[in-house]
Amino acid sequence: MKRICMYLRKSRADFELEKDGIDTLERHKKTLLEYADRNKLVVSKIYSEVVSGETISSRPEMQKLLKEIEERIWDAVLVMEVERLARGDTIDQGVVAKTFKLSNTKIITPNKIYNPNNEFDEEYFEFGLFMSRREYKTINRRLQNGRLLSVKEGKYMGSIPPYGYSKKRLKPKGYTLKIIEEEANIVKHIFSLCLKGYSMTMIASELNNIGISPKNKTYWTASTIDGMLKNPIYIGKIRWNYRKTKQNIINSEVVKTRPINKDYLLIDGLHQPIIDDYIFNKAQNILNSKVIKRVPLNKELQNPLAGLIICGKCDKKMIRKPDKKGKHLLFCPTRNCSAGSYLSLVEEKVEEVIKERFKDKNLFDYEDGNEKYLLEKELIKNENILLKIYDLFEAGVYDKKVFLERKKKAENTINNIKDKRVSIEVLKPKPSLSEFFIKENIKNKYHFYSKTIDKIIYTKEKGGKYFKDAFSLEIHLKT
Repeated sequence: MKRICMYLRKSRADFELEKDGIDTLERHKKTLLEYADRNKLVVSKIYSEVVSGETISSRPEMQKLLKEIEERIWDAVLVMEVERLARGDTIDQGVVAKTFKLSNTKIITPNKIYNPNNEFDEEYFEFGLFMSRREYKTINRRLQNGRLLSVKEGKYMGSIPPYGYSKKRLKPKGYTLKIIEEEANIVKHIFSLCLKGYSMTMIASELNNIGISPKNKTYWTASTIDGMLKNPIYIGKIRWNYRKTKQNIINSEVVKTRPINKDYLLIDGLHQPIIDDYIFNKAQNILNSKVIKRVPLNKELQNPLAGLIICGKCDKKMIRKPDKKGKHLLFCPTRNCSAGSYLSLVEEKVEEVIKERFKDKNLFDYEDGNEKYLLEKELIKNENILLKIYDLFEAGVYDKKVFLERKKKAENTINNIKDKRVSIEVLKPKPSLSEFFIKENIKNKYHFYSKTIDKIIYTKEKGGKYFKDAFSLEIHLKT
């Protein structure tokens, strides 16, 4: 046997040993190299699997090895035990056994050399894989039962602690969470912004602007903020099996997903809460009452009131669709509910209410592309950031050194903006609301409505024609 390679892989038990400072792969590598030296075997290549995947698809080094075995590059593979090659389901075990057999590649372990084309070795090899799988299931079941028991005791089982906490080891075993005061103040700030009506994007933007970084990421995102606001860990709870892994067959391949599980377990944790129940529940009510306004990325926006109009009879969102002549209709998705109308008629009524409410004043946030106007907006934004820096310093979130650094940075930005503003002589006036509704495209109108309107309740009795404006609108403007 001239062409020999080595395959190393960690098991779950190895990860436990490494907590005590034992490097499993290095230990196995040393053992196998000593075995090769004693038996005058030359190892040409070493495959080192640093992940403990159950399936071949999750083990990239095993995939490379099997491919090279199929190409008959190797005469034998040196491994600590045959169980290291495959511990997945019967399909994976069959793939490994068949690959070695058809290529006539031997398996060398410190205890035995397996010839896959020898009937007795083949049976011994397959039996070893079967027992390995059985042992894996037993260990996994015991592990899951142990985890569930720990969760029911209020212990934290996650690998990465949530923002605001660090992991704290318990005696004799297990972990709980310990509050990090500086991060906890940020968590409280996030919840306070939510209660003030800030969107997830606005909260993330504010944190990024004032230089606060999340754990293990460079910047905050709306999804991160959303996950934090919905996480009961901050009121002292432990959530278990919230996202259970599910396997589906798509195009003959196993695809894993982690959908939200409605039947998750919620237990009182051993850790201290950062947020009280009242604030948390109030935040949940705000999040649940938000009107979701989404347009698919691959579709052009057709309805400037998308997601804002709700049927007054069934509380479902009104839907837009074109008629045979290409005109946009607005109708309720529930049968025999509110009658539909032309979208243009509804929008006209909405415009009338807004014009009356604001008396044609320039009270909206409209970017017209004018440089000085944009600088004015940027100046206001950074002045607000500076105020927030002072607030966070007074709240104890920043120490004096961090405060002075971020204060200086914000002041420099403000001074630069003021210098640019001075160099511009003419300020193009903002358009009036009347001009805005006439000139602007659907996308700009959509953004304006989203910032101005909380929701619109639409009601129309059956029998009314689409072209008739015999409908009522209850328009709730944002304060």
